[in-house]
Amino acid sequence: MKGDKIIGILIIIALIISVCLVGYSLYSGIQEEQSNITYQQLTEDQLSQILQNNTNNSSIQKVVLNINSPTGGANINFTDSNNIYNISSDNNKGKVTYAVNGDTLEVNVTGNETGNNIVLSNKYNYDINVNYVAGGYAINVSNGAKVNSLNSNMTAGGANIDLNGGSLNNLNFVTSVGGVNIEGIPNGQTNIATTIDIGGVNIGLNQPVGHIISKINLGGTNSNNNYQNVSATEFKGNNFDSSSNRVELNSNIQMGGVNIN
Repeated sequence: MKGDKIIGILIIIALIISVCLVGYSLYSGIQEEQSNITYQQLTEDQLSQILQNNTNNSSIQKVVLNINSPTGGANINFTDSNNIYNISSDNNKGKVTYAVNGDTLEVNVTGNETGNNIVLSNKYNYDINVNYVAGGYAINVSNGAKVNSLNSNMTAGGANIDLNGGSLNNLNFVTSVGGVNIEGIPNGQTNIATTIDIGGVNIGLNQPVGHIISKINLGGTNSNNNYQNVSATEFKGNNFDSSSNRVELNSNIQMGGVNIN
């Protein structure tokens, strides 16, 4: 069992490095290819004009953001802005389209080998879907952001989730090879489900407010003294029961591990 834990921890270290590399490649691509950057935005005035032309719509209550790309990366942030979105891409292969369906605005971001910097208004509720064959993304859930669901499906990739005072109700992360790094403290409860063939989860919350249940076929879970070892597969933070701002994590890993900082 000790050997299994070592295997899991080593895999997690590799995954954290891979997530960092994804972020570095995204930012360096944007900085080095300034001449190729494309910018797209949708303002509230533009959206109002669209709604006026559609008699079935009075206001937008929810935004669905779909990111689909064979390879690439995305950096997602929230701000107090009158623009629904500002999206910059590091080459001209990126494409952004949108459509209104009832009280929902659907935004589709596509492209190949594209790094997208996405800034969303915190005035709306969001469902976000991220699909990569090989890629990664970072999201900073801050500034009063309201994300109902964040769904990630990758063949090989990683994600960095910063729970920075905004609300993220549900996170579903699926990858064949890769992992997810979760940091910060949410506003309210965040429910996380991960399905990983080879890889792992690193969870570094600012306070011990996590409840982690992990099913690992080959690997292990590493935790610190602020978490109670309820069972071989269950760990609970000392402040979980008393806090309304907390994380519930259920992780299913074939080979890898979970690291609790």
